Amino acid sequence: MKRETRINLILVIVLMILGPLGFKKLADMKKPPEKSDGQATQAVVRTISVLPENERVQMTLWGSIEARDRIVLKPEVSGKVASIHPAFEAGGFIQAGETLFQIEGHDYRIARNRAEASLQKSRAIQLQREEELKIQERAYQLEETSLRLAEAELKRYQEMFKEKTVSRNDVDTKEAAYRRLESQLMGSLSRLKTLPAQIEQAKADVSSAEAQLNEANLKFQRTSIKSPFPCRVVREDVTIGQYVQAGADVGEILNLENLELVAPVPAHEISWLYPHDDVAQGLPEAGNGVPAHTMQVQARVTPLAPDLGQSFEADLKRSASILEKNTRSLLLYFSIRSLAGGLSDSGLLLPGSFCRLELQGRELSNVYRVPRLSIRNNRVQIVRQGKIKWLPFTTIRDSGGEILGQADFELNDEVVRAAQDSLSSGVSVKTIQGAERA
Repeated sequence: MKRETRINLILVIVLMILGPLGFKKLADMKKPPEKSDGQATQAVVRTISVLPENERVQMTLWGSIEARDRIVLKPEVSGKVASIHPAFEAGGFIQAGETLFQIEGHDYRIARNRAEASLQKSRAIQLQREEELKIQERAYQLEETSLRLAEAELKRYQEMFKEKTVSRNDVDTKEAAYRRLESQLMGSLSRLKTLPAQIEQAKADVSSAEAQLNEANLKFQRTSIKSPFPCRVVREDVTIGQYVQAGADVGEILNLENLELVAPVPAHEISWLYPHDDVAQGLPEAGNGVPAHTMQVQARVTPLAPDLGQSFEADLKRSASILEKNTRSLLLYFSIRSLAGGLSDSGLLLPGSFCRLELQGRELSNVYRVPRLSIRNNRVQIVRQGKIKWLPFTTIRDSGGEILGQADFELNDEVVRAAQDSLSSGVSVKTIQGAERA
């Protein structure tokens, strides 16, 4: 047997001998329990007093800023880019009416001048035709008078020929003159009838020329791509000298004047936004937004990311028509009231900013605010006349650490702050009073 094995064997034998002796020594050192004097010790519980109150529902939601208007920039005319706004780049801020970028307008200016010349020509032709009509009307009247006179002269000569006072040659001369005037009158009448149609054609040409000029002016104006509202540039894809095609995507901007706050509210919380119980049955009407009686809901909004160190007011504008499929929540859309000329101009409150919303719902009457730990299985533990009592408790709203509800409380009842299942009804206890709730 090796030396290490013998030593281990000796240690095992020693421990087997000394172990029971050590346990006996420890048992002898244990003190016997003190004898009771036979009197029961009362439990001590901490309590608070509760009174009925009218409580307006306070709700806290979390949402983010979104821009309703996001515009993809697509020029309506083609050409080379002549200039670009210094702030027309991702993140840049540009005021309403400022030019984002300018397309060379030389060709469009020439087209506009050509259209102006064409319009002047068409107007001149119209005036010419109208003057011709006036002249032709006067000429027709004169020729008509001359024809009547020639006709009378021809009849007189025919009578004189019967009386043999003039020759056949004289009659033929008068008749030829009459026929010539008659032919001239018919020609004048023909021209007189065609001139109104020519005038209408001239007017149509003027209208067409005006339309062409308007189109040329519009194209020339469209060489300047302007911002329709105070905007932030989301992205840009254009440089000076670049030839851009009409309809090509060259960037995107968003409207800082039409921001809204979008916040989801859980489905079980929706009814608390309604002012009366008679509408607790449901969701807002599909497609019509929030019902009229809930349109007065206001919220106090505090931006958190970024933290601006201030808050602002927002009004409930509308709601989604259906619940979110995954979260079973309803999206509420709030219009922001105090941004114009304020936070938006600072450039800090942008789409995507995370916010906390605090809003008030309908008012609850005659409810009790009870600590959550005071309730077990829809019962609240109270102390009435020095003894424990469990009362049925109807929960109306769960506010987190406290529960709003109703129970048959009596005057001077005290609610145990932390209910103890080991204390059943009728057990006498001592109480330590906490703060009273008004």
